[in-house]
Amino acid sequence: MGGAKNAMHVALFKALKSIKVSDDAATVVIDGLDRHVESVVNNNIKAVEADLAAFRGEMRGELKGLGSGIDALKHQVNLIGLLISVVGLAIAAGPIVAKFIR
Repeated sequence: MGGAKNAMHVALFKALKSIKVSDDAATVVIDGLDRHVESVVNNNIKAVEADLAAFRGEMRGELKGLGSGIDALKHQVNLIGLLISVVGLAIAAGPIVAKFIR
């Protein structure tokens, strides 16, 4: 990026010189433009960093919510497994219990 920046400086300096701007005035303009561009870029970087931090916070919340949902689903699957076991046991024990009842 330094090469492109220097090339822009040289082109701007030559353009200012072509309209008879003094060396000192051209340098002031270029330095001012540099400070302005740097300020704009830094402000944009700060805004993007803030957006990224907010996004990370939102994603943490979403992941916690998903984790809670997965935990609840695990409990439901365990309960279904228990119910299937009880039904299977009842089916298997049914004929035996029927013999004792008769």
